[in-house]
Amino acid sequence: MTLRSFLCSVALGARLASFRGYVSVMRALLVSAAVAGVTLFALAAASVSSVTSAHLDREAARAVQLEPDSDESSLRAVDPRLVAERLWNGHRVSRTYVASGSGPTVAPPPGMDRIPAAGEMYVSPALSSLLNGDEVIRKLFGESQIMGTIGEEGLVGPDELRAVVGVEDSQTLTPASGFGGRPEAKSSGDTRVNIVIAIFLVVLIAIPALLLVTISARMSQDSRRRRADSLRLLGASRWRVALLISIEVLMPAVFGTVAGTLAYSVARGRVDHIPFTNTTFYPYDVVPAQGGLLWIPPVVTLLVVLTAVCQTGARHTSTRQTLTASRTRPLWSLPLVVALIGLGAWRFAAEHLPDVLAGLGLWVLVALAAVGLASSGSGITQRIGKALAPKVRSPGTSLGLSMCGHSPGTAARLSGVLAVTLLAIGVSTPFVALLNGGSEARAAQVLGQAKDVVIVTGATRSLPSEKEAARWEGVRQVMPSGLVTTESQGQIPFLRATCEQLSDLSRREVSKCTDAPAWLAVDSETTLIDGAGSVVETRQGELVVPGRRRAIEIPGLSQDLDGVLKLSPGDYSQLPIPPEHRQLVLRVASAHVSEVIAQLTAIDPGGTQSTGEYGYLDPDQAQFPEQVQWVHFGSIACLALGILAIVAATLGDGVPRRRRLLPLIIAGAPRREVFRCHLACTGMPLATMGTIGSIMGWVAYQGVRGLDDRAVAPTSFYLGLVVAGLVVTAFVVLVTAPPLVRPTSSREFIESE
Repeated sequence: MTLRSFLCSVALGARLASFRGYVSVMRALLVSAAVAGVTLFALAAASVSSVTSAHLDREAARAVQLEPDSDESSLRAVDPRLVAERLWNGHRVSRTYVASGSGPTVAPPPGMDRIPAAGEMYVSPALSSLLNGDEVIRKLFGESQIMGTIGEEGLVGPDELRAVVGVEDSQTLTPASGFGGRPEAKSSGDTRVNIVIAIFLVVLIAIPALLLVTISARMSQDSRRRRADSLRLLGASRWRVALLISIEVLMPAVFGTVAGTLAYSVARGRVDHIPFTNTTFYPYDVVPAQGGLLWIPPVVTLLVVLTAVCQTGARHTSTRQTLTASRTRPLWSLPLVVALIGLGAWRFAAEHLPDVLAGLGLWVLVALAAVGLASSGSGITQRIGKALAPKVRSPGTSLGLSMCGHSPGTAARLSGVLAVTLLAIGVSTPFVALLNGGSEARAAQVLGQAKDVVIVTGATRSLPSEKEAARWEGVRQVMPSGLVTTESQGQIPFLRATCEQLSDLSRREVSKCTDAPAWLAVDSETTLIDGAGSVVETRQGELVVPGRRRAIEIPGLSQDLDGVLKLSPGDYSQLPIPPEHRQLVLRVASAHVSEVIAQLTAIDPGGTQSTGEYGYLDPDQAQFPEQVQWVHFGSIACLALGILAIVAATLGDGVPRRRRLLPLIIAGAPRREVFRCHLACTGMPLATMGTIGSIMGWVAYQGVRGLDDRAVAPTSFYLGLVVAGLVVTAFVVLVTAPPLVRPTSSREFIESE
């Protein structure tokens, strides 16, 4: 090929790529938008490693390096592993508690000019703003005074809620050598959850993204095939035809990659958190790995062009061939049928299987359902179209249903994409509730019915006095407790209380209660320790542990107190209790539980709190809140990419669908009948498969619920998925309708022959 021939081919390809008319403009915009979105997503994914590395480096630089065996140290700290990791009124707050020792001076942590003294603290700018308007967060730090803000060097992101608090030195603090080194390793459970979430997000986002790239490359493939056939008949070589096709696709693809790269560059300097999540970072920490900014955009462009060129080898399909009935493949629906039967059977068989096999079997069935939905869209819509076409009076609707029954179009083939997307969202919702420990709606319902909650708190440093805690809002009673050691039963938890205090704690009159030692029983089925004859040596003399027959049943108590030994506070007030075994029992109004726990944490940061049987329903005790937000983000991204892919594919299939509608248009049918035909052959498959996908999501939810009853999702959510599928259907139908209902021309009719 000579240079002149090459330049002529380039000019011809540019002319073919010119934007003329609604269809060509919309195709070009969709190709550019798809390529831009995929480029932006690829660059963002390539930057995850740099953000993660920057987070780890910042956490390592500020981590407290403990020295448990050191005799003297200039720094002492509360062991970070003992500080409660939970949400506070919906906010994740990172706290470090330190005290100055007697050794040489230690350099302050990054972002601070000195180590805070007792009663002082340094906070991040975001936490400083939150302290002014959140009562729970303010009580979390007691009377500590803010002495300054933490600089960027000591934070992982601008919105991080972090505080370094100075406390009084005590024997319960751990010696430390300073700051910097290896941060505390995450638990294996957190690592496994993160891996599962990462795989789930990759599958949830990457599949529709790759599908979008493929569909974008194949848009207008029918017209390109016809031009390729004409050029080959005129003597053009295969390479010249491929060059023309490449240039035609290259123009919108390059525009899309440039737009995506520019969007990434602009967002890189301004975005400091992942959308729909609280994951924060500094913009300058975002750097694509391995120079991705240089090679990712060209690779995406090349992928789109190569995919488009590979489609030129197929032959053009005429109108008669298009309207010829296609054979159905009933075996494609087999995975969906097997998954539906399997999920129904699994619901009853799961309780007889080991937990590992039950969980693995559930996810295999869900994956099988996804494969079945993706592969059976055409077959299901064909059967529905053939069944309904003879029963409809409207000629346009009847023709549209007949088209679906004999030759499903792109909308029917891609209706499975919408179904799989809704299935994935339907499964992710109970999975999110499971990570949260229960749904927020269920938590609000149960905690609302439980007007009071019993809190058992353990101490490592100090506990508030009974008078101090009694002044806290919502607290009814405080009773100290601990562990006693017996000769035959070992350590037994006990509670020092009078019968009146037990009645006040349980909010009902307690019968068969005396000042003598006795067991507390929350329900009659509790298996109590049979300690008859066991003796506890105390400063007041010997204490005989009661037997099983001397139990006091108190149904109003927390499950955490089931089987606890009750002692009289007057006779055994001098029982020796090690500091790590000291406990308080409080009855708190449910509306004030977060405030009370925050006040307890301010007094004893390393203490532990338990809210009994209601603890797992507290949204603030969610174990994986950030991972839950990532799942939400992935679901939204998956739905957006899926909708864009369906619109692109349906619009790209406009020419074949237009030819199928020509008989109706030439016969003089009004535009409303043409639109009804388009609605039937495009909207019916999407609406049907969207509804089936939502129903399969509900069926899969029942399976997840059988695996763990904390995975709760409201029925209204799955009804909302059905409505969402119908909204997507309406959007696709309206966007792709204009090029189909326009008047026809004699040239178009001749070309269709």
